[in-house]
Amino acid sequence: MADDTLPGQWRDTAEGPELDLRWLEPPEPMVGILGRIEADPHRPAFTVRLSRDPVHLFAELMERGWAWQYLPAQDDEVRLRLERKK
Repeated sequence: MADDTLPGQWRDTAEGPELDLRWLEPPEPMVGILGRIEADPHRPAFTVRLSRDPVHLFAELMERGWAWQYLPAQDDEVRLRLERKK
């Protein structure tokens, strides 16, 4: 489910849905990620692309029952796989 009122751009990839937030300045990437988690409680996982490591995001993800894993990325980006804990 794409919500055009939230920051970021959705796209479908071979690995599944991906949210691109690379061009945004803080706190917009966190707003986009958390907003989508809350807007679609049935989404089990998605990948995010960011321009920097979202260190303030991790505590918020844990509170909401989500886990993350770093994925291989280009030198100028951070890629994370976000998954709802079961």
